[in-house]
Amino acid sequence: MSLDFIVDSVERLVLPIDVHAAFELLVALFEADTKAMENCGEHDWEVACAYERAVGVMAVAAKDLPRASVEARVKALIEGDEYGMRARVSALLETQGQRQ
Repeated sequence: MSLDFIVDSVERLVLPIDVHAAFELLVALFEADTKAMENCGEHDWEVACAYERAVGVMAVAAKDLPRASVEARVKALIEGDEYGMRARVSALLETQGQRQ
């Protein structure tokens, strides 16, 4: 599954070097969720699992980013949620709130 490969690559190759870039790449992945869901055929479970994993990686990156920046990006993602893939991203707001 290519989405899982993308999430794995961001986690292993980008996140250790640049948390902001990793976070933004995963935001872009979520912004493309409509295309992913419309083109996955009968593989919607695998796509949903890749997005679930992406939320976990985003949470790791968000720990080292400014709260306001994370909140703005997450709120924008949630507003554009057409397939329910972004709903779990809202948990990042709770995580960020606990940091403050």
